[in-house]
Order: sequence, then C-alpha cells, then structure tokens
Amino acid sequence: MGVKLNARQQAQLAYLQGLTPKFQKIHSTIELMANMQADESVVRSFGRTLDEIKSGAGQMSLNGLAETAGLMSTMAAPRRRAADEDPGTPGAVWKPENQLRRGSKGGECGGWREEVASRRP
Repeated sequence: MGVKLNARQQAQLAYLQGLTPKFQKIHSTIELMANMQADESVVRSFGRTLDEIKSGAGQMSLNGLAETAGLMSTMAAPRRRAADEDPGTPGAVWKPENQLRRGSKGGECGGWREEVASRRP
C-alpha cells in the first residue's frame, strides 16, 4: 500500500521535482565561479535563479529551502566598487548610476556629486 499525500504535499512534491534543471544550472554556475570563468551576466542570472527558488519555496512553505536560497542569493550578489558608490573617491569616473537619488541634499551635476557648503554666516 502506497503512501497517500494530501494536496499540499503533492504541490510541494511537484515543485521540488521541477527544481532539477535549476539545480543543474546552479551547479554549472558554481563550477564557473570556482574556475574564475563566470562573468557578471552569469552571476546575475545565478542570483535571479536563486531568487526564483526562494520565492517559490516560500510560497510552498518549504522554509528551509527558501532561507538557503536567499542566503546564497545574498552571497552571490555582485559587489559594487567604492568608486561607484562615492564619486569623491580617487579614481572615480562619471557614470549615470553615480547620481544622487530621491531627497538628496546638496548639488548635483550630471553624474558627479557635489558637496554644498553650509550658507550660515
């Protein structure tokens, strides 16, 4: 006599069976990263795959898998260089992403951030 699964367990099983190709993709990407052959687009795709797994696992109440995928996604996120964060850093170059966003104080000029001195006497 076989084990009977309720509807929730059947949905979880179907979701887990669909993860096989994603796990193969993750495995190949990790191999590329280990051999220093992964470029930025591959790493971004890797992060998106992990985010999809996190979202789907969370919806299926597979909390351990969702948490693990979320941690892996956080670790895989490309890090920004200091020059990209603060244009005042030596060696900084103009880039549109260097612009200040919402509610910034101080002047802006293109992609450079300028400090505005206090105008108090």
